[in-house]
Amino acid sequence: MIGVQSYAQKAAAAVERNRVALGRSERRLAEHDAARPDSGDPDELFAWKRDRRDLEDRVESDREAFVWAEAKATEAAEAQRTADEDANHAAAAKHASDTKPVRAALTAIEKAIAAITIVHERNAAIAAANAVRGQRPFIVDAETRLRQRPGRTVEAVYEDRTVWKDGHGNQPTIFVTDRETGELRPQEAGYARRVERVCVQPERITPPSTPERLAELLPALRKALAE
Repeated sequence: MIGVQSYAQKAAAAVERNRVALGRSERRLAEHDAARPDSGDPDELFAWKRDRRDLEDRVESDREAFVWAEAKATEAAEAQRTADEDANHAAAAKHASDTKPVRAALTAIEKAIAAITIVHERNAAIAAANAVRGQRPFIVDAETRLRQRPGRTVEAVYEDRTVWKDGHGNQPTIFVTDRETGELRPQEAGYARRVERVCVQPERITPPSTPERLAELLPALRKALAE
């Protein structure tokens, strides 16, 4: 596989080299055509035409080489693709023949079912005990102790706001723009500006929460073993 890939890389590099060579020879031919002698000298014209024929042959040869390189690169790329597909197929066949992970998964499921069944039975027993506990302390089962997400308190958010109030705590309803400062002021007199701290978001308490019980997994686990 490594050899095929190396060949593909070399074939692609050959395409680029031939592309550059073809472009170079085409430019040389164009430059030669642009320099056609404006002369009645037959020897000079003969020499120019002879050189042009050589340049045309060069362009044609470079073009053939470029087309050949492209064909080889296409073949190499196809060979690489086939080799990769063969390798992937072989790897898939190897994985298909290895039953160890499946056996390990089934064993793990069987153990999980047994352990979860014990947890479920104990939870039921604790719930039954709590139902008749009377004045005794409430019992938190082990699954809740282990998996319960703690609650948290989100602190209140405050901000300072500028308000206008009179001596009785009333606020104005009509404001005008102060010509000197450009700020808004009450139209009526008798109001004073003050800064008050306002709660814009009250404190929030998120209570503890517990994910779904492990026993909720039992039907799916048992189904996995049965299929």
